Amino acid sequence: MDRRKNEASILTSPVSVPGLIPLQLRTSVSCDNIPNMKRLALLFASAAILVGCGGSSSDFSVLTTIPVITDASPNPVVRGSVLTINGAGFNGKLTTAQFASTTGTVTTATATSGNSASVAVTVPTTIAAGTYSLTVVDSTSQGVTSSPSNAISITLQ
Repeated sequence: MDRRKNEASILTSPVSVPGLIPLQLRTSVSCDNIPNMKRLALLFASAAILVGCGGSSSDFSVLTTIPVITDASPNPVVRGSVLTINGAGFNGKLTTAQFASTTGTVTTATATSGNSASVAVTVPTTIAAGTYSLTVVDSTSQGVTSSPSNAISITLQ
């Protein structure tokens, strides 16, 4: 039996975040312990990777990078106005901001514009004034969602 057909090699794309050293991971996964499965999802600190077993490089695809927030402005922000979130790894209009209150309630807002380094969201008017923990998640056009970004504090007026 060809060993390469039962092993998947993984090489992530370099992940570059301002102020941090770019990271690229390489590893291999044995498919012997994955009966009846064609794919294995792995989560690294930098990216979610979909890995195919069977020796074909076409089975590999990067799903999404975990976004990182560096700042948001304005802060404080008036409810109903536009908040610009800066960072890395965003997926433009497929990025969703999550405002988590101290009681655990989460209100979301989908980006109205953006790119990989910055997205704009309209702060919902239905959310109460106060201090919130802001995170973002990205989606792909195939509906795959990233893990949440790091959290920053944001004040809503």
